[in-house]
Amino acid sequence: LRYLAVTLALVLTTLQTKVKILDTPTREPHPEPCAMICSGIARSEDGKWFDSWVNKGKAGRDVDMGGCNFASAPVITVSAQGWKCPAVHVSKDIGSDRFALYTVDDVTAEEVEKNQCGVYWVAAGYDCE
Repeated sequence: LRYLAVTLALVLTTLQTKVKILDTPTREPHPEPCAMICSGIARSEDGKWFDSWVNKGKAGRDVDMGGCNFASAPVITVSAQGWKCPAVHVSKDIGSDRFALYTVDDVTAEEVEKNQCGVYWVAAGYDCE
């Protein structure tokens, strides 16, 4: 029984992580234990890039992060990976389950897909109110 208690204490200690978020897009305070990190890849081969009609000359795409179960809009960082991929940025259109991103440089959706530009993203937010 003593070994079980020690093993359980070690497992629980290794499962605890500390995430501190100083600010969010909504500026809403949340309990610190609810802070979490979620990440993913918006793959180039999924065909979801589009030529933006709002940001002329730019390619864009929506990214689904519904599996993260954020309670409100998180802080998101993005990076394009691939061959000759343009820089990307997150638009102001952020929700708790999705976000939109656009290229910084003028490029078409076809070029981004042809160059196999995947977008690696990391989001920090809260999973409870």
